[in-house]
Amino acid sequence: DLGVTLTPSQSPLAGETVDFLVTMHNNGPDAANRARTIAGAQNLHVLETNGCAADPLGYPQCVLPSPLAAGASGDYLLRMKVPSAARGNMLLSVSATSDEDEIAPGDEVALFKAPIVAIVDAQTTMHCNRYTFPGPNGRVICDIEIRNAGPATAISPWISFSLSYASAYWNCQSSRPGLCPPETSFAGSYSVTLALMEPGDVVRVRSDILAQSSWSPYALPSINGYVSTREIEANSDDNRIFAEFDMTLFRDDFEPTSNTPNP
Repeated sequence: DLGVTLTPSQSPLAGETVDFLVTMHNNGPDAANRARTIAGAQNLHVLETNGCAADPLGYPQCVLPSPLAAGASGDYLLRMKVPSAARGNMLLSVSATSDEDEIAPGDEVALFKAPIVAIVDAQTTMHCNRYTFPGPNGRVICDIEIRNAGPATAISPWISFSLSYASAYWNCQSSRPGLCPPETSFAGSYSVTLALMEPGDVVRVRSDILAQSSWSPYALPSINGYVSTREIEANSDDNRIFAEFDMTLFRDDFEPTSNTPNP
């Protein structure tokens, strides 16, 4: 009379590992020879096992030390990873069997089903070559970097940046081909929805900013923007960027600048 139980180490998170302790019980009356389990999984990738005759990968079948005496139990560790783009539910089933006949069918199958939690950490940083326009016709170049620190894949993240009292040439490049449109556009804003960003992916947006010719000394050109994801954000504070740009009286970049609206 065999029975089997599953004990997970944590709730399943997309992109992270989860350990399952698989325990087989023999309620007798006789010893079980070649006691073994057969496992199947959905939205899980097996990494290794510990405690099976076929380690490091006793999967889908794990043979335990034999014989398994009546009243005894044996266990092994099944380490699996939830794919970073997995969504919905994960499912793991394990059934126990041996060379002997099963006298009380029903408890020799264990099933674990749980919703997958997807967490991402989209990080946005910006560096500008200056924070002051060298005259109304000067340019400021800002490089914006968007990175997914994981652990889950960001599916259809939305990147949006806009300018006030300025327009810019926008260009997007990425660490992997095809992450973002490569063409350059000229506009007062830039937005794009990416297909996905896997953990470690980087998108770089360059903004070559020109102040509007009707610039007023009382209105500072500025840039702001953010990245938005469908997943749970580990830290939403680093999703946004913002900067204002003062103006100088001269255009040769040698004169001292002022941080006030009226230099």
